[in-house]
This record gives sequence, structure tokens and C-alpha cells, in this order.
Amino acid sequence: MALFERVWEQAAAVSMESRHDWPVPGGDRETRPDERTREILRLMATGMKDDTIARVLKISRRTVQKHVSDAGSLLGARTRFRIALLAAERRWL
Repeated sequence: MALFERVWEQAAAVSMESRHDWPVPGGDRETRPDERTREILRLMATGMKDDTIARVLKISRRTVQKHVSDAGSLLGARTRFRIALLAAERRWL
């Protein structure tokens, strides 16, 4: 318990607004994905599955999934269809 209290006293407050890679709700800047994520989104929008995208780009399927998930977080979307739709609206494709 004493260790926790000592560490807690030295802890720094963290907020999502302090992160540079996270969109700030109502913020004036729009966070854009990196070029690799945009390429994955372009291939995904053509109907390619994660395994196929991974083979084409010579990366792992898990890496593809991570990029799609990150794009979904940026866009506030949960489904691949919605991610592709919103990415197209923001001209990421």
C-alpha cells in the first residue's frame, strides 16, 4: 500500500487531448492516417480481405488488422463498411 501511495504521488495526469496522434472532439485539426494505413484502406475499399491485403503489401495480417482498427478509431466507426465509407468522405482513399 505504501508503494502504491508513493508512486501515485509522483504520477502525472494524462488526458487524450495531450496526445498528438488522437483526434480531439471538436478540435480544429483533423488527424489523418499515415500512408500505409491509407494504402490498406484503399485495398480494403476494393473488397480485398485482410489476408489478401497482407500478401499484396508483404506485411502480416495482424498488421493490416491493426491499421484498420486504428482507422476505425480515428473515424469513430466500428464496421469495415463504415470505415471505408467515412475514409472515402474524408478523401483518405
